[in-house]
Amino acid sequence: MLEPKILKKEAFTVVGMECVTTMEENNSKGVIKNLWCDFMKRYKEIKNIKNPEISYGLCSMVDDKGKFSYVAGYEVDKTDEIPEGFVFKNVPECDYAVFTHEGSLDSLGETYSYIYEKWFKISGYSYKEGTYDFELYDADFKGVNDSNTKMYIYVPIKK
Repeated sequence: MLEPKILKKEAFTVVGMECVTTMEENNSKGVIKNLWCDFMKRYKEIKNIKNPEISYGLCSMVDDKGKFSYVAGYEVDKTDEIPEGFVFKNVPECDYAVFTHEGSLDSLGETYSYIYEKWFKISGYSYKEGTYDFELYDADFKGVNDSNTKMYIYVPIKK
């Protein structure tokens, strides 16, 4: 069983590239993987990166039919110079359950299934609407296929 850390994270702003997809489309066409490939070719265009060692994958629902937005990006100090084709997202202060996914990203879907299908039912918390779930990638991230890689999944919560 994955035991999350519960913590409050202050508001922050991310600049990055965005796609809108569904789980089905992403699984069949690799939409998010392709977004990261495109982003990694252009991320150096972002000005005012707060910490170049930490990148984010922000996720938010677009509609009730399963469409969601995903932004690959970096936290920035200010948004006065946003490269063409990039967006910025303000993430509000929030309480989060922070899960550690260990190992290849091939099994990432299992981690998300656990969080949303099991953990919420037994945790005493509920999902907080109106903000972002996000993935945090830092020095522990060794690559998508590395069995020793770690990434962190932040899920907004309320009691």
